[in-house]
Amino acid sequence: MQSESQNSTSPSWDEIFQEIGKQLRARSELLTKRVLKISLPALAILFLIQLFGRLSQFNTNPSEAFLQLQISSILWGSITLVIVIVFMIIFMTIFKIEEAIWLDSYFDKVNLTPEESQRISKRLYGGWCSLQYKIFYRYYLWVILAIVALLYSWIYIIVISDFGKSLPPEFTQILSSTLFIGGGIGIIFWIRYLKIKLSYVPFLFLDRYDANLAGSSKFWSEFFNELNQLNIVSKGNSFKKNVMIELGGDVAMTLVEYIAQRIQIGFNVAGLALSGVAGAVVGASGYTVTRGAVEVAQRVIMFAKLTGKCVLYRYAYKNIHGETHHINEYVYSLK
Repeated sequence: MQSESQNSTSPSWDEIFQEIGKQLRARSELLTKRVLKISLPALAILFLIQLFGRLSQFNTNPSEAFLQLQISSILWGSITLVIVIVFMIIFMTIFKIEEAIWLDSYFDKVNLTPEESQRISKRLYGGWCSLQYKIFYRYYLWVILAIVALLYSWIYIIVISDFGKSLPPEFTQILSSTLFIGGGIGIIFWIRYLKIKLSYVPFLFLDRYDANLAGSSKFWSEFFNELNQLNIVSKGNSFKKNVMIELGGDVAMTLVEYIAQRIQIGFNVAGLALSGVAGAVVGASGYTVTRGAVEVAQRVIMFAKLTGKCVLYRYAYKNIHGETHHINEYVYSLK
């Protein structure tokens, strides 16, 4: 089975699942530590906001000083939370790069310590942000502009123009609802398609990126040309497997969220049963713990998805270059 898969243009499901299992066993502990370290400040603030909000419910006749303290605490807590979330997004982006480095270095047979992979990911953050800007400009901006233009045209024709005013209201409502629902579904499908189309980006970035060359338009032109070639050779079974990996991961994350909500309800019930300070602590703790657990579980699922897509990328890369990997000396020099 393994040899047949190696000679085909698409990996077998056995190979994909074996690789996912292998990577999860090797990286799940470090992944959990990384996610909790990044999420802990936000979780701590969420706990305090939840705790203060629940405690205030027991004060049925609050004084003016207490109300001012409550408003001030919620306001500054929310502002602090927003700031923490911004930094959390930055650190999670760096961690996303590091996850790709784990996989890339594994297939390149380059041994990196956790400190080295983290150091590389931090030093690649600027280049990664530049790439994200180019992706937005190339794939998303024109879609947004098209949507805005169509929406403006629709409003003008239906609401402002004499033609629109002459149409029966029932017809306008039905047509508007149909177009908005259909357009919304179309946008969702298009975004999902782009997500799959761009799934090889992290690995191609690690294989090609060099800060000394990235300043030229030629470098990025060749980058996106190769990305298109990878997608072309990935049509058929590889594309279907990519879709299934994406959908399977989404279903798993939805299930995790659902289970967390059920557990959170249990904590809330326990908190109401205890009442007082103890009940508030239990309720706030339950909310915080479940959010932390969801964050870890979803990051594990996302890493599993990334691993599956890495296997698909290796096959696509081999179909173009005749080898499954390319060692980018520049990237490893950043350790």
